[in-house]
Amino acid sequence: MMEEADMFWGVEWVKDLHWGFATTLLGLVVLHILGALYESYRLKENLPLSMITGRRRR
Repeated sequence: MMEEADMFWGVEWVKDLHWGFATTLLGLVVLHILGALYESYRLKENLPLSMITGRRRR
């Protein structure tokens, strides 16, 4: 497996692809957090706590 990884060591398009995926993932995480906070505000409920505990108010 390491032979394939070594083959791409220092190749620019692989670095660019990795950077693009990492940046996209970070953006999606930020959008998810902002969406959870917005819905918490809109519903007047602590949704991030519900995501962690698995319980919601009745």
